[in-house]
Amino acid sequence: MSKNYYTYILTHQRNHIFYVGVTNNIERRMSEHKLATFGTHVGRYNIKKLVYFEEHSDIRVAIRREKTIKKWKNNGRLTK
Repeated sequence: MSKNYYTYILTHQRNHIFYVGVTNNIERRMSEHKLATFGTHVGRYNIKKLVYFEEHSDIRVAIRREKTIKKWKNNGRLTK
């Protein structure tokens, strides 16, 4: 049985703070983010809106995409 992995991007209401992550269960992970407390990055900045995700069959590819997207963010490419 093949497993799927997801690279995803979350943001908050004004779309200028982003969170990039990888998971093997997108529904569960989104539920966890929605329940995040103020003590976490996602909870503190209310980053709960899923704006993008992509599916991969190989975890290494999903992680590589996450790292690539995070580099975009640091170079100002992942901004509104």
